Amino acid sequence: MQSIIDHFQQYLPLTEAEQELILTRVKQRSIKRRQMILQEGFVCRHYTFIVKGCFKMYGVDDRGTEHNIQFAAEDDWIADIGSFHSKKTQQTFY
Repeated sequence: MQSIIDHFQQYLPLTEAEQELILTRVKQRSIKRRQMILQEGFVCRHYTFIVKGCFKMYGVDDRGTEHNIQFAAEDDWIADIGSFHSKKTQQTFY
């Protein structure tokens, strides 16, 4: 979990208390290849910090064509921001 602390420390210094507070609010998970962290029709409730690997956000149109919306690699964040802030499922992006 040190990688997320290091990420924040790049932008602002954190006290020990602030670091501990962050660590109480994060949960480390291992995601397998092709496993989804958010599926269509669900509300996004978390921002995901990527420690290792790469994720993509995509949508599928009525013809079944996949459209990439966002890529995120190590030390980056990914989330359906519209869904996260509205607390509703997000509409299609295209």
